Amino acid sequence: FLPNGILPPENFFVKPQYNTWAELIYDQNQENILSYAHGIIDNGYPAGILMIDDGWMRYYGSREFNLARFPYARAMMEELHALNFEVMLWICPFISPDSAEFRELESKKMLVRNADGSTAIRRWWNGYSAILDLSNPETAAWFDELLAYLMELGADGFKFDAGDANYYRDDDLTWGNVTAHDQCMLWAKLGEKYHYNEYRACYKSAGLPLVQRLCDKSHRWGEVARLVPDALA
Repeated sequence: FLPNGILPPENFFVKPQYNTWAELIYDQNQENILSYAHGIIDNGYPAGILMIDDGWMRYYGSREFNLARFPYARAMMEELHALNFEVMLWICPFISPDSAEFRELESKKMLVRNADGSTAIRRWWNGYSAILDLSNPETAAWFDELLAYLMELGADGFKFDAGDANYYRDDDLTWGNVTAHDQCMLWAKLGEKYHYNEYRACYKSAGLPLVQRLCDKSHRWGEVARLVPDALA
């Protein structure tokens, strides 16, 4: 996979990358994220890239922050920028079934369907959700519009989580008649236009300017044995 000549931002290589998941897990909220960021600076660590992880949105597929947890999202990101952090938001290709977004996307056949024609509702680590059919240009455009809204709100980029081939099936009915691995590749290619991106699941994307991280490791010393071969790969 020959490189295409474009590199990710230099900040990924010269600054630390902080992620609020390890700090807050599912309890993502404005107050604690700002406390975490100020704590980094107050304790003498350099500012860098700060990723706000899963839990900021109202539900999967929504572009709106959960107001109970993030009453002033724009002001929060402005404060983080004032501390010299670049801010990235966690995002995924899943759509909560009981939502207005689901009803809109399903009616336009923009979601992955099972072989029998029914809308696919797949289990993943956070429960059961529908999945965007990124082989459909209208779906990709809809998602780009969602991300554009978040960047206007203050985000510098996105942590593109999930997208693993195992959440799709080769006999899925899709707009482009693509395989499970093709969907994974389409998810990766979606991030090309966002300079600040991060991925865990990619396929045939080693030549693209995508920041690819290792798969999650549990907090056990035995996991150290997996770090070296994973990092080399």
